[in-house]
Amino acid sequence: MTETLLLIEDDVTLCEALRFMLTKKGFQVEVANSAIAGLQKAYAVKPDAVILDIMLPDMDGWQTCARFREMSDVPIIMLTALGSEENVVKGLNLGADDYIIKPVTAEELAARVRALRQIDGAAARPERVPVRRRVAAQHVERRRRRDRVSFGERGDQLEAPDPFGPDQQLVARRRPERAGRLPAD
Repeated sequence: MTETLLLIEDDVTLCEALRFMLTKKGFQVEVANSAIAGLQKAYAVKPDAVILDIMLPDMDGWQTCARFREMSDVPIIMLTALGSEENVVKGLNLGADDYIIKPVTAEELAARVRALRQIDGAAARPERVPVRRRVAAQHVERRRRRDRVSFGERGDQLEAPDPFGPDQQLVARRRPERAGRLPAD
């Protein structure tokens, strides 16, 4: 089965050159010349990986990467001329799986896509589960494993995974004198 790549790049000449070279390497390449068109095409095509430029005309690649991470766990490779350490770190922190500084050869780009796909396990993986569904499932699972924690002399009880966790605000409202402290034994 041919892997589908989505190339989001506003330089039409570079897009056509990369499409030609990556097609010769065995990929099916879909092209979008703006971020909005790329997001729409990703929704329709469901690519196996995304190659994303940062400097796009309608929305920058940083915002586009963040939008992809809201809806999908598809591998993202940022391909850009911005090569400072701050930009690389920013891209990776926003959810990009790899960051390549232009110029790049088709051989290197194809090798990096294949490496990401192997790490991701996506070649044999069934349909992707959106990130939001995974987070919701983890939240439900955490709720099932809560422990009882006693507070104060009357033994007021609160279901919480950790007395210093997200439910600490509830503890502070119920018993302000106990907020931030471990429960008494």
